Amino acid sequence: MAQQATGHGAAAGAYAGNEVQKQVNSRQVWVTRVRMQDGSERSFEHANKPGWGTGHIVKVLDNGTLAQP
Repeated sequence: MAQQATGHGAAAGAYAGNEVQKQVNSRQVWVTRVRMQDGSERSFEHANKPGWGTGHIVKVLDNGTLAQP
């Protein structure tokens, strides 16, 4: 019985440690999906909320970032 309890304790500890690690490594990102002129779609990640919303026209810059025209 003691071995079984230890096994469950180790599993619970591993799970808790994994959940803590997820929180430490997590970050919030904003994703903008853009429909290109040729009909294809691309996604761009932003660390901060962008200044545009659904239906706005944006420009893809040479460095791969987005800007409002």
